[in-house]
Amino acid sequence: MVKSCCFGASMATDISLQFVYPLRPSALSSFSQAQMKGCDKPDELRTSSAGTTATGIADGNVRTPGERLGSTAEYTPGSGTYVLKGVVYSSLVGLEQVDSKASPLPVISVISGKTASSPPAVGCFVLAQVTKISQKRVDCNILAVDGLSLAEPFRGFIRSQDIRETEVDTVDVLECYSLGDVLRAKVISLGDGRSYVLSTASAELGVLFSQGKDGGQLQPVTCKLMRCDVTGRLQRKKVAAPIFLS
Repeated sequence: MVKSCCFGASMATDISLQFVYPLRPSALSSFSQAQMKGCDKPDELRTSSAGTTATGIADGNVRTPGERLGSTAEYTPGSGTYVLKGVVYSSLVGLEQVDSKASPLPVISVISGKTASSPPAVGCFVLAQVTKISQKRVDCNILAVDGLSLAEPFRGFIRSQDIRETEVDTVDVLECYSLGDVLRAKVISLGDGRSYVLSTASAELGVLFSQGKDGGQLQPVTCKLMRCDVTGRLQRKKVAAPIFLS
């Protein structure tokens, strides 16, 4: 059975992941272990240590990926969160932080200080940012491994034959990825020791975040198309299906 790769109108218009662009290792709290590989919600993590500082920033509960934080009528989503159908969710394991002095609405964020303790290994899921493109391969900086940010990025690349599961011989690399795109990928080989070989040849792998040619943020429409939130124009991409749709 062939899976439908249309994410639906609500997905294209209602999901808004909060990303920092261009990305640095210190900015990776905007991405989630849930988006990387899925995550359960351990009850033992749901503890509270609420308190408000003189700056108006309150530290609250420990939050886990996919946990509801509130609505966009109550909060402005900050780092470590995403929005789906008007609801703000945590995108990682970390401490909830609310800046009550922000205007017009308080800014809610989830802050995590965790970093990966070991380099990528075969089978790991990674977040990578495209740094160079040719018709034969896509070069990337690996910024996170299995949901944990790296102190320093590693280099990786995706061969043209490893971009898609189908249309391997006819894939147009430039229609799949652009400079600056942030991808979810899988490590399939250690390469030559200097660069890891990555693959996006699976429905849940591909572009997570991209800026359009007109400067707007691209939103997923299908597994091959994204729409600019400024102009409404469609742009071809190898799009990562959300975990719950893949």
